[in-house]
Amino acid sequence: MDKKFQYIKGLINKSNDFEFKSGKLNTKEYIKVLRELSAVDYEYYSVCFVKEKLYSDGFKFPKSFYKYAFSYLIKNLMDYLGGQVNLYFDQYSNKNSEFEKEFLNYIQKHNLEYPFKKIENTDMFNSQNEPFIQLADLISGVIKYKLKKKSNLMSYIDEKQIGLKVFPEESEIDL
Repeated sequence: MDKKFQYIKGLINKSNDFEFKSGKLNTKEYIKVLRELSAVDYEYYSVCFVKEKLYSDGFKFPKSFYKYAFSYLIKNLMDYLGGQVNLYFDQYSNKNSEFEKEFLNYIQKHNLEYPFKKIENTDMFNSQNEPFIQLADLISGVIKYKLKKKSNLMSYIDEKQIGLKVFPEESEIDL
């Protein structure tokens, strides 16, 4: 993935230290990036939270929401996957912060119900240094822009999708 991103940076005239984020690319660049990434072997599972329909008090606190959102995503993902799984997250705060320890512990404890599946490793990484975190940001951006009706680049990532859920489930959104 590192080599692919380096190649794409040259293709769209970005510096070697450029970090791929959906908000840093214009539509033309975004399309080139997604076309190039279509040759990479990856899959994604996404959950879209409709914030206007989240009424529980826990959703008002970013850290609680972050934990719940990832726990919900992981539960759905684990229903699809089997065996041992490594989960890596975009760093929410500083490396080895109290929140990071609390979050990773929470994820491990709340996802032990799978007898034939196991979360082997969890960690948080700075997106600047991790191409797979950058890939996740690009995918999230495609979905966000589609929902906000800013652009529709879903056709560039559709074949990589293994699942897409909406929460709360009764929410109607156009994907």
